[in-house]
Amino acid sequence: MKFRDLFSLIFSTCFVNANSPLFVPLQNGIGPADDLLLFDAPAFPDPSKPGEFLVDQPTFVFKRGRHFSQSLSTFDDEAAQSVNRMWDRLKFFMAVGLPNKSTSLSVSNCSRSPHTGPTALYPTLGVSLAKISLGSCGENREITGTANLDPSDDRQMTNTIFLSPDSGFGVISGK
Repeated sequence: MKFRDLFSLIFSTCFVNANSPLFVPLQNGIGPADDLLLFDAPAFPDPSKPGEFLVDQPTFVFKRGRHFSQSLSTFDDEAAQSVNRMWDRLKFFMAVGLPNKSTSLSVSNCSRSPHTGPTALYPTLGVSLAKISLGSCGENREITGTANLDPSDDRQMTNTIFLSPDSGFGVISGK
């Protein structure tokens, strides 16, 4: 038996067959080992549903980096703040994107809690751009979206969504 045939047999038995003891289903929620970046996004009126809004919501899900707060206790406050600031700015350059991750959003003053699309595998590992419906959102021009994480996760990940009216300043137009 060739190595390729053996590999195919093992792969199809262990990873495709859900009854296999080695099968692990993909988790698509944002867990404690993941980090989520919700980008600010524009929203515009839904042409098929008057009074409701659509948003093109970009997200990036990546493997959570190491937290330095405990290891920086030997430094004075100013040095520790400088290192933390540097880490916050560099962590996106070292980020490892995660595929098939999504979450729902709680959006202030809107009638729906939309669900972000799953993040991609190739070629944009960890990135998602989903057109999602917010429902009706009242008269506010800026609203806040908050990711719904696991109840045991005390982090709060938010973004700002800018509602653009049908006319006047803020119209998004392709003309």
